[in-house]
Amino acid sequence: MNTLRESTNTDYVSVAPRNEWSAGATTLLASFLAMATSWNVVSVALSVFLKPMQAELGWTRIELSIAPLAGLITAFMLPFTGLLLDRFGPRKVALCGTLMMAITLRLFGFLPPGPFAFAALIFMLAIAGSTINSLVLARGVANWFQRRLGTALGILFAGASVALALLIPIISGIVNESGWRTGFLVYSGIAILFSFPILFALVREPRHQLAFTGGLAAPDRFIALLAQPNFWKLASASLIAAIPIGGVINHLIPLLTDRGMNIAQAAQLGSVFAIAIGIGGLITGTLYDRLHPPLVTAVILALAAGGTAMLWILPVGNAETAVAFSALLAVGLTGLATGTEGNYIMYFSNRLFGLRNFSRVTTLLGLVISIGMAAGGLVFALVFDTTGAYNLALVGSIALYLVAAGVFLTISLPKRSHAL
Repeated sequence: MNTLRESTNTDYVSVAPRNEWSAGATTLLASFLAMATSWNVVSVALSVFLKPMQAELGWTRIELSIAPLAGLITAFMLPFTGLLLDRFGPRKVALCGTLMMAITLRLFGFLPPGPFAFAALIFMLAIAGSTINSLVLARGVANWFQRRLGTALGILFAGASVALALLIPIISGIVNESGWRTGFLVYSGIAILFSFPILFALVREPRHQLAFTGGLAAPDRFIALLAQPNFWKLASASLIAAIPIGGVINHLIPLLTDRGMNIAQAAQLGSVFAIAIGIGGLITGTLYDRLHPPLVTAVILALAAGGTAMLWILPVGNAETAVAFSALLAVGLTGLATGTEGNYIMYFSNRLFGLRNFSRVTTLLGLVISIGMAAGGLVFALVFDTTGAYNLALVGSIALYLVAAGVFLTISLPKRSHAL
């Protein structure tokens, strides 16, 4: 056990702590902006398309669960993504993933009513999602930041928040006025005309990149990693929390409109959710660098449980000010957990297993989280199709958030070294 921890302390990139911000600023900025068309944002934005596609195609919500289905396939591709990151580096992987995302979103605009084209596009979306996501972008950020990695990751994930706050109202307006096919066209254009050039121009990788000097971890080292109790605690807590997070992400807009809100009101609360994601990432990232990370994570998940409870008891079709404020607070609190999710798997992975193992560990945990989020989205859809409401899924989500919080409290992090 100790051998693994000691060896990972030598894996950090040789950038002096005081120079981290100046050296990694352009990469962090580009990654922040490119989150707009990463899988993290696309998977949330897809909920805007759900009801209009259902109305035109006549499919059930579980049949049209684009994000959960693609997320499930993406999950099993993530370990391969880890190999790509170690072989080619995050810059090339992110560029290819963004190009694939642009093509796939454009093709969704031509989707015919048959199932075969839909299945093919789901698979393409999964390939794109596995190669342009927070894990890939964070790997590039981690090349430059160690001392303030938590804060840097918080800024990175704030990019998803800002993108969602801007994109959800814009895309929902386009979908409402011009149809969901036009909405996919616009989103595809954002990927190819905005994200791709920014990544190409601004993302840099260190010339002396210790992260790649040893290649992939040797098999015995990898087995030792899997033998660590903290790995399984982190994996199980991440899986448990991912189920309610995935359910809310994929069904937030339908959940709100089913309670009597119009699409504009739901989109506004979707923006609140997006802002809460960014706030959650910034708060936890900053606090991780200063306080006890497992406790910080547990508190955020407990707050998300409270927000989910408020969604559960939210009256249907009631537009009173108190109810509107409750909806606002409920959506905000659940968004905090979504913003924390990416932070904790990356920060904990780096602290527990070192940068040398970063790609492999985070993609394994990404596999776990993607399975949980896909399951959550499908369970929410199944509960709705069976009962006509999301109440049962919300009650289960409350319990899962609290269980995950308890598991995080059992994780023991090594003390920060002076190098950090």
